[in-house]
Amino acid sequence: VLGTSFNVRALPEEAESEVYVVEGLVEFGDLKGSSLQLAANDLARLNRKTGTLNKFANQNPNSIAWFSQNLNFEDSPLDEVILALEKLHRAKIEVYPGLEGSCRFSGSFENQDLDSSLEVLAIVFNLEIDKLGEKSYLLKGEACE
Repeated sequence: VLGTSFNVRALPEEAESEVYVVEGLVEFGDLKGSSLQLAANDLARLNRKTGTLNKFANQNPNSIAWFSQNLNFEDSPLDEVILALEKLHRAKIEVYPGLEGSCRFSGSFENQDLDSSLEVLAIVFNLEIDKLGEKSYLLKGEACE
């Protein structure tokens, strides 16, 4: 680490590890000696299966949601919103086929628990929420127009 304020995401169930730099400078590398220097707003991903290391300019405002507990969306597809909620809350959220790509959401979730966030989506899109387990949900409803 050559600076401060960054995020590392390396969960065993995910194929990629990633580093997002908020400010400062961070060096990110693999076990073979390849590395990248990352500055503010840079994102790097390491595919643990292939060993591929890539650097990107971060375009996702929710990259540090794990820290801020805030998610912000502007005309985002529902599947993107669901994925962000799943990652933030380490949950599994299924959506009836056809629903996820047709609905778009603008709004934010600030320090909200998962049940409250899903309730907002249910109200906005007229959905039903079935709780399948501890952190497992199914969203049902009609496709958006």
